[in-house]
Amino acid sequence: MVKPIGKNIRGIHSVVERQMRNWEIVREQSHRAKEADTSLLKFYLTISRESGCGAEDIAEKIAERTGFQKYDKELLDHMVTETDLRRRLYETLDDKTVGWIESIVSSISFGPSVSAEEYFHRLCHAVLAICHNTHAIILGRGANSILPREGGLSVRLVAPMEFRLENYAALKGVDLKTARKEIRTIDRQQGQFIENFFGRFAYDPRRFDLVINVSQLPRDRLVDFIIGAMKIKAGPDFVFPIDRKK
Repeated sequence: MVKPIGKNIRGIHSVVERQMRNWEIVREQSHRAKEADTSLLKFYLTISRESGCGAEDIAEKIAERTGFQKYDKELLDHMVTETDLRRRLYETLDDKTVGWIESIVSSISFGPSVSAEEYFHRLCHAVLAICHNTHAIILGRGANSILPREGGLSVRLVAPMEFRLENYAALKGVDLKTARKEIRTIDRQQGQFIENFFGRFAYDPRRFDLVINVSQLPRDRLVDFIIGAMKIKAGPDFVFPIDRKK
């Protein structure tokens, strides 16, 4: 099984627990007000990225400004591999939603060499269930190959290698030679994940709504740009969760 890495597991668990409690509170409030959201999918943002593009920081800033919840590889893998959390996640779904999720998952084509079929199915179910419950930012894990294209915005972040090397080396505290080696390994693993699970070329720009060279925009302007694209794709009536609280 895939285990969460790079973060304290107890901390990851507490984050997931807090988000699930928030879902429960929202559902209770909606039921009391008799205004439950009947849509099967809430508007989402998926971010695919090359290593060293600063995607985590960009996603965090977008989450702060929109009220969307951010899910990265560690959170998703934890939700997929922890039996109790997976059970509680599925308990948030009614029969109609379960049927809808099953139809989506069954329509997704396996790649040519999927060896972890159970993990793949769990990941698909988890991503769809999350985006049924909340407006989410999903980092990586091929989420844009799982979620219906019309239901959200799919972004890929890229940059020249030298730009990525400097960012990665500064973030990880390593020299440029080590950074280059690690970036190449991560990029290869990410590409193999998409190609093995989904049978698609990982870096086909047609898989995304936007492909952005992050070296060409200041970080804050880049965040503005993505949020603006989210507003356009979501439509004029969409209100970000953070604005509903004001």
